[in-house]
Amino acid sequence: MSWEATWRLPWVGLRAGRVTEALTPLAASMGELSLRVERDEPGSVSAWLTLPPNPETGEESIVELSFYDLSGEGIVLSLEGEWADNEAIWDTAFELVDSIAEQLGGQLLEL
Repeated sequence: MSWEATWRLPWVGLRAGRVTEALTPLAASMGELSLRVERDEPGSVSAWLTLPPNPETGEESIVELSFYDLSGEGIVLSLEGEWADNEAIWDTAFELVDSIAEQLGGQLLEL
């Protein structure tokens, strides 16, 4: 099984502020998620969504996702298993990011 997924977004240009503006209401609508967004380097913005504590373990999990500006090819949203807790909670992370991508008008890419 591949531990990565990528969605193409119908955005032009990438700014950390735009990612924050897009994700803040989505995170709020999905329950008790906290959000942190940072510009990594030109053309790259990462976001971390902290999930509420697991009722069984009491531990929080963090889903990390990244946005990339592929210049003339558009903007993509990427989820990779090696980031944060993504692999350990892959099904939950994928469902969450897939829902976010759908609400942002994204389409899952078959790579």
